[in-house]
Amino acid sequence: MLKATVWQQIQERKKLQERYSQELVLKPTEIIINSVDEKFIAKLETVVDSAISNSEFNAETFAVQMHMSRMQLHRKLKSLFGVSATEFIRNERLKMVADLLQNNKLSISEIAYNVGFNDLGYFSKCFKEMYHVSPSDFQKK
Repeated sequence: MLKATVWQQIQERKKLQERYSQELVLKPTEIIINSVDEKFIAKLETVVDSAISNSEFNAETFAVQMHMSRMQLHRKLKSLFGVSATEFIRNERLKMVADLLQNNKLSISEIAYNVGFNDLGYFSKCFKEMYHVSPSDFQKK
C-alpha cells in the first residue's frame, strides 16, 4: 500500500512538471494535487503576477515574498516543477513574453523590458532555448 502511494505521488509530480513546462500560464487543473500544494501554487501565482515585470525580482526577493528561505523555495519548486527559483522566474517571464508576442503589437524589445529582462541578448538566448525559434520568428507565426 505504501509503495503504491509513493509511486502514485511520484507520477503526479512528473505530470505536474511536464504540464508546467508546456503551459503558457501556471494553472495546473487536470492534475490531482493536495491542498497544501494548491495553496502554495496560488500564492506563487499571486507573487509572480505582482512582481514579474520588476527587473530586480530575483530568487532572493521571491523567497522573501513567499515567506520562505531561498533554499526552502528552491526545494519546493524542484519537487513540484523540476526547476530552481531562478529558472522558474525566467520561464514565467518567457511564457509571458510568448503570450504578449502573440497578442500584442509592441516591439520585441519593449515586451522584453516590460516583463523584466534588461539584457536583450540574454533574453533572445533564453527565448531560443525554450521555444527553439527566435522571438521575431515566433511573433511572425
